[in-house]
Amino acid sequence: MKSSRRLVVLIALAICAAPAGSQSTSTQANEGSEPVTQLKLQIVFTEMDGPKKISSLPYILRVPASAHPTVSKFRQGERIPLRVSDKNNEVNWQYLDVGTNIDWTAKPLDGGRYQLHLSVVRSSVYTSATPDKPVGWSPTDPPLSADPIIGQFSEETDLIIRDGQTLQAIMGSDPMTSHVVTMDVTINVEK
Repeated sequence: MKSSRRLVVLIALAICAAPAGSQSTSTQANEGSEPVTQLKLQIVFTEMDGPKKISSLPYILRVPASAHPTVSKFRQGERIPLRVSDKNNEVNWQYLDVGTNIDWTAKPLDGGRYQLHLSVVRSSVYTSATPDKPVGWSPTDPPLSADPIIGQFSEETDLIIRDGQTLQAIMGSDPMTSHVVTMDVTINVEK
């Protein structure tokens, strides 16, 4: 009887200890591999016309931070049809990707800091409503009556950033509209 109680207690201890020993935290990887910290990356693009906010586009991405990071990619947008003519004036269609492309890696540094490598390309479509003032176009708008103008900016940067910190990674003016575009980056370590 005593030995069967002991056996039950040992089995119960083994069952309770197994999950605790096999769980990994966000800063531990599987045995035999390098430590990986899971980060939540938030990128917000804000477009301003003087003091007036035109748009705010947030993106939340997961970033594994390790000593040998791999590139993660995000693509979102539309394929815009463009009418093109060949030498015989035959009309053909080509499709152009328009939207947001983000590539990223994260590497842990000392002191709770992370090196975040970002490559961002954003493009948008304009059509000329009047000769002097181009306006934005989206897929829900009526078909373009004139040839579209494709606006684009790209940025490739390395940021040194801490958990919970927000940095303004870029700020620039759109030459077509004079709107100021900013990109704010925040990371949080996922617990």
